[in-house]
Amino acid sequence: MDTITLLIVVCAGLLLLVGIVLFITMDGLKNRVQFAFSGIDTQLKKRFDLIPNLIATVERYMQHEQQVLQQLTSLRSQAVRGTATTDELVQMDNQLTSTLRSVFALSENYPQLRASENFIQLQGP
Repeated sequence: MDTITLLIVVCAGLLLLVGIVLFITMDGLKNRVQFAFSGIDTQLKKRFDLIPNLIATVERYMQHEQQVLQQLTSLRSQAVRGTATTDELVQMDNQLTSTLRSVFALSENYPQLRASENFIQLQGP
């Protein structure tokens, strides 16, 4: 073999090696992203599953704020269907956060609710 052929074979081998390393690296990164999104999805599902507990606790005290409770129920039913994309779940979580802020703000008008052990527990992390 002459030097030009040897140089071409070595360059092709190096390109193949770089391609394999890049593929393995990209595949590993893709798996990490999928794992991260599955963790986020799990946390969102846990959060949505707590809504019925919150509604049951708050419902007894907040007779006049049925609209807020209906909005929470609607958000949960949309999330639990399981047909939402990740972007839609994030949007629903943002709406849920906004609605929960309303619930916690409304709770200021109900001292018995704020003192309720169940409500205090639901406010925790």
